[in-house]
Amino acid sequence: MGGLLRPTTKAQVTGHAFLLKRVTHGLVFGDIRMIHEPLGARRRGLIFGLGVCTIGALGAVALAFLAPQPNPQDAPIVRTESGGLYAQIDGVYHPVVNLTSAHLIVGDAAGAVSIADEILAHRPKGVPLGIPDAPNTVPAGTPEGGDSPARAAGVEIGVCHHGHRTIITALPAQGTTARGVGSTVDQHLQSAVRALTPTDKHSTSALPEDGRSRAADSTASTTPSATAAPGTAVSSTPTPAGADVGAEAIAPFVELAPGHAILARGFGAQWLVTATGRARLPEDTTPEGIAIRRGLGITPVTPLWVPPEEVLAALRENPPLQVPRVRTLLTLPRDDAGAPGTAGTTAAGDEAPGADTIATFGILDEPEGRVVRLSATQFEILRMLPTPVRPAAPGELSHVIDSAALPIHLPEKAPGFIDPAAGALCVHGAQATVGTRALPLPQGVALGDGDTVSRYSGPGHSVLVDTGGGWWVISDTGRAHAVPTEADARALGWDPDNDTVSIPGDYQIVRLLPEGPALSREAASRPRY
Repeated sequence: MGGLLRPTTKAQVTGHAFLLKRVTHGLVFGDIRMIHEPLGARRRGLIFGLGVCTIGALGAVALAFLAPQPNPQDAPIVRTESGGLYAQIDGVYHPVVNLTSAHLIVGDAAGAVSIADEILAHRPKGVPLGIPDAPNTVPAGTPEGGDSPARAAGVEIGVCHHGHRTIITALPAQGTTARGVGSTVDQHLQSAVRALTPTDKHSTSALPEDGRSRAADSTASTTPSATAAPGTAVSSTPTPAGADVGAEAIAPFVELAPGHAILARGFGAQWLVTATGRARLPEDTTPEGIAIRRGLGITPVTPLWVPPEEVLAALRENPPLQVPRVRTLLTLPRDDAGAPGTAGTTAAGDEAPGADTIATFGILDEPEGRVVRLSATQFEILRMLPTPVRPAAPGELSHVIDSAALPIHLPEKAPGFIDPAAGALCVHGAQATVGTRALPLPQGVALGDGDTVSRYSGPGHSVLVDTGGGWWVISDTGRAHAVPTEADARALGWDPDNDTVSIPGDYQIVRLLPEGPALSREAASRPRY
């Protein structure tokens, strides 16, 4: 048997394969001549097709793992591939008009998660919800809980008035340029904040002693270009040096310095405006009003600021100027050493009325017989009423009690008056501080046909303002939206206990803006039809 089993040769194998091909060809085509071999092409096509299908299947499997079709499961806020925004309430997806409304509805500041249109098509839908006029985005702090961009840039809410134009600003106190909020104050802005060099001994610089502005004291360079004497107007026109005409400059806010004031009119009266607010002047036809105006150097030619009453109301109202009920005016001669702690001194920086007088006092009607110290300006006002004047008897003041009430609502010195035509007068910040901004004012965005405020200039995004009595979102278009509750604030991503995401502001300034709908969950959950 071993001799009969011989190994198969290569020729035998090849011949066998050829015969199989002929048999197959004959069975398929009815022709065994094998002029050509069409089954080979089919076989090669089948192998190539199987390879392509295998590669495609492997790619699909890889995509399923690496880039699956968006399916957010139970995400509260979703955004479709076509851009639609939905908020999920109890498994029902409601179309919403903006992301702010979605945050209020779900009570969470989480971002929108992508969802495939095919997946959303099989989810239950609800009626459209939301606040159409709500800002699409709201400010928030940094992920690490730091200051918001507006807070970090030193943005403050203010209102500026010049001529017939009134504009609300949400800008840094130190000023900026068209290159961006919070940028370094340029050379031409530094020269715009200049010192006012008074020549009169009763007047002081119109700028703070420790700086040129509230925020740029170490970099601002100033140019003395005006003088001020009591009762005279101070020009506040800037003197730019080397200004960059390629960028719109927003000058710094400069607080009114002690010794300078503005004479204003509104609400049927005249007001003495200082950095801290406004004080009502008595009627100019009364003896008190005449005496106070003469003592302060107010004349018919003193520049008068006549802003809209809504702007004037934004200033803090201080006690009105009034003359105390003084029975007698006393002058303390130089040779009298009877007043402990007063001999040889005068009121701070004040000159006594006469060369032989070092101090002046007034004996009050109420409390009976008590005295109050008077400055030279206050003494002259009281003397014009008239009030009896006599020298203090030797040692007389040593036996009289000083008044603890201090009912003197009169300036200690006659101020230098700012000319409102020379620059924009502004009310700025949470304390409603009065000051100036050099012209020109920023263009801002129009606020429609507002009778009081015509424009708003902000940092280019919404800002959150804390007025102390509530929160307001001011959109980039200048609309103010109230945030009623802490829950609404948290839904928008703010921690009410963390004031670093908001900027302080005064409600009397915010109320000048057109008011939009409140940002509350109740309003956002209201069906649109």
